[in-house]
Amino acid sequence: MSKFGLATLGVASMVGAGDEQSGHRQPFMTEKTVSLGTALLIDDEAYFRRFVGQVLKKALVERVFEACDGREGVKLFQEISPEIVLLDINMPHMGGVETLTALRKLSATVPIIMLTSVSEEKVVEECVGQGATYFIRKDVPAHELTAALQEALGEFLEHRKPSA
Repeated sequence: MSKFGLATLGVASMVGAGDEQSGHRQPFMTEKTVSLGTALLIDDEAYFRRFVGQVLKKALVERVFEACDGREGVKLFQEISPEIVLLDINMPHMGGVETLTALRKLSATVPIIMLTSVSEEKVVEECVGQGATYFIRKDVPAHELTAALQEALGEFLEHRKPSA
């Protein structure tokens, strides 16, 4: 498989949806002994962060930190040095493309999975040009999103060097 994957998957059938607009929250962190240390999830929709966080916990991630916008995400990235980032494209204050650019200035190697309901070729090309590693559509049923996340994480772990 190529370096860049485009999964045409997402979340449309979420139950109990609700957005968190406060902008100031403590990062959500869960502990679980698995193969991947730390993930950073940056998305302005609280229900989506909860859903993806649960998928990550069940899959391969020991700790999942959350940010509700790009500014908070960049700050948290600097504090925790995650092994992988999941980043929404459409967010207030600092959008996903701008956040991606800022994160790439901090690290050229951390895999960044873009989470989007945007399928415009121009936006996808811009993200690839800025160093996005993988794309997952958010506007599909939850079971398809789960499969796409597991596939992306599996691909990342497959190419990851073993720890010494």
